[in-house]
Amino acid sequence: MNNRKTGAKGEKLAAAYLELIGYEILETNYHASIRGELDIIAQQENTLVFVEVKLRLNDAYGTGRDAVDTRKMNFMSYAAQHYITGHGLHEMAARFDVIVIQKENGKIIIDHIKNAFDCITHKGW
Repeated sequence: MNNRKTGAKGEKLAAAYLELIGYEILETNYHASIRGELDIIAQQENTLVFVEVKLRLNDAYGTGRDAVDTRKMNFMSYAAQHYITGHGLHEMAARFDVIVIQKENGKIIIDHIKNAFDCITHKGW
C-alpha cells in the first residue's frame, strides 16, 4: 500500500472514530495554499479541533508521535490560521489534536492525544 492510500485509510478511520465520540467533521484534507495541510478539521461543542492523523502499520518510520515535529506543527499552525481567517472563526476556541492509529497483535489501537501542542510555543506531549 502506498503512503497516500495508507494516509487516506488512517484519516477515514480517525474521522469515523471522532464521529463516534460526538465530533462533527467539518472538512478533511484542508490545504492552505502551499504551506500547510490539515488532515481533519472537526468541531467538539464550541471548539474547533485541528487533527493530524498518523497511521503506523509498523515501527519502520518511528512512532506516530515522533512524526509530529516542530516543522509539522508550524505547517499545521499556518493552515489553522488560514482556515480560521477564511471562515471568520476568530472568536472560537481551537486546539490541535493528534490521532495515532497502529496495529498491535492484530488489533487496531487508536491513541487520541487531545491538545497535543500549543500553536504558539509548540509545547506538548
